[in-house]
Amino acid sequence: MSSTDQKFEKARDIVNSLPKDGNDKPTTNEQLEFYGLYKQAIVGDVNTSRPGIMSFAERHKWDAWKAREGLSQEDAKTKYVEVSEELFIQSPWLNVLFLSSPLIASDSY
Repeated sequence: MSSTDQKFEKARDIVNSLPKDGNDKPTTNEQLEFYGLYKQAIVGDVNTSRPGIMSFAERHKWDAWKAREGLSQEDAKTKYVEVSEELFIQSPWLNVLFLSSPLIASDSY
């Protein structure tokens, strides 16, 4: 497993452990950015039709993924890690969570 893959998996695990509600949850835009980067990193370019207009949440998620079209899967993983680090640094609570996480204990991060 490459260093990029390890960092991506660690960042993904931390992002998935973030609160789902309250003041410390990522904003809707941040959640969509993570979603788009994650899908691009795992699947690559969008391979499905855009959801219908009445499927608001699914449509926004699809749009976030589509916005990353053309980005390599490796670059999407790198960008996901960068965006997660920016989020963790901006929030004192999340910064503590990030720094105390056993997920970042390895030298590869």
